[in-house]
Amino acid sequence: DYAATPEELQEHFKSCGGINRITILIDKFSGTPKGYAYIEFCDDEGVHNAVMLNGSLFRGRQLKVCQKRTNTPGIKGKGKGKKGKVKGKGKYNGWYGPWRSKAKGKGKNKQVGKGYGAPY
Repeated sequence: DYAATPEELQEHFKSCGGINRITILIDKFSGTPKGYAYIEFCDDEGVHNAVMLNGSLFRGRQLKVCQKRTNTPGIKGKGKGKKGKVKGKGKYNGWYGPWRSKAKGKGKNKQVGKGYGAPY
């Protein structure tokens, strides 16, 4: 049952301290809740008190409460990088794939895409 409201979450976490904002994440395609939320507290003590509610029951379900991690500026981790880009002078050239080669040179036997080891 993912039909929790921000008011219900505020009631559950009010003993932890002042709450600035409650954000319930919703799937943008179906419009249904994803099953988790972010609660922003006024101070750090509220965060630590909320973490102590980890494992508590809310609407018949066991909650998993953890502090949101923050990104450290200047430290690069695994992220979305350029995937599939090959630099340099390799055999890979566009849509021909690594097993095909562009036919180069002149002659009547010029066959594009029928290089060494072509699967078809």
